[in-house]
Amino acid sequence: MKKTLLLGAMVFASAVVSAQTLEQREQIAESYDQEAINTLNQSLSNSQKAELERFNILRAQNNWPETIILENGNTAYLNGLLMNDQPKYVTTFNAQAALMQGATSLYNGGSLGLNIEGQNMLVGVWDGDKVRDTHQALSGRATSGELLFSLDGHATHVAGTIISDGTGNAGAKGIAPQASVVYYKFQQSTSSATDETEMSAEAANGLLVSNHSYGIPADAVSQAFLGKYDTGAQQWDQLAVTYPNYLIVSSAGNSRNDGINFADMGYDLLTSSANAKNILTVGASVGQSNYSGPASVPMSSFSSWGTNR
Repeated sequence: MKKTLLLGAMVFASAVVSAQTLEQREQIAESYDQEAINTLNQSLSNSQKAELERFNILRAQNNWPETIILENGNTAYLNGLLMNDQPKYVTTFNAQAALMQGATSLYNGGSLGLNIEGQNMLVGVWDGDKVRDTHQALSGRATSGELLFSLDGHATHVAGTIISDGTGNAGAKGIAPQASVVYYKFQQSTSSATDETEMSAEAANGLLVSNHSYGIPADAVSQAFLGKYDTGAQQWDQLAVTYPNYLIVSSAGNSRNDGINFADMGYDLLTSSANAKNILTVGASVGQSNYSGPASVPMSSFSSWGTNR
């Protein structure tokens, strides 16, 4: 089973400690530069409008399908243009698993003598569709940020990885079992709101961390696009700079076994937003039931790598 470290426990803990109450989230929101927020939102709006106009012309000329089926059987959704005017298709990446051996030391009764379990923490999740918010392990702590109808197993699994309280399966306890999730469907058409617009709105209200287990698959773009610092990466960096307390967590992808970019020996496989410089891009490890330390967790053979060797 492919597993990805969702968040290093201490990284997540730092966000939890930073905002444990609604009042503290409001204070964080008030600390931001409103002029910078307005500039960012106007830039996002202008970019979306310009891309949509160009996209509609090219889609009519090329008759691009709304969805494509990838070699691994996953569905990818048409949601815009790449920088070379090629169609941009986005898909979910493999479900993620928390590094519980680190997180449990933060819990009540843990080895560090703390009681950090995500109390009053709000986490954003952008994923395939609606989270099953009635799941017993989520106990009413998952709320949709938009009107959604179709339950999505991937989105539910990611939400559970973050906030499951372990009801029904203690081994499936999430990294922040007392936190809550606000979730959105990642942009799957050009007619819907962009993820960046939604992320900006949530960050402006004090959201500190969000998870994005999706992206542009490496086998759906040309080699020239791999590692490219494109508009998607630029916009996520703009979000991070405008909201300095907000941490965006992105999947690296799972393309190293797909026969792509052999010349770089498995490196330089990140696409679009995963190349942003001010976010946390997370790769995949091999799941271990007997964790004894970082050395006991080998790197997976499939996880996409960046440019650094």
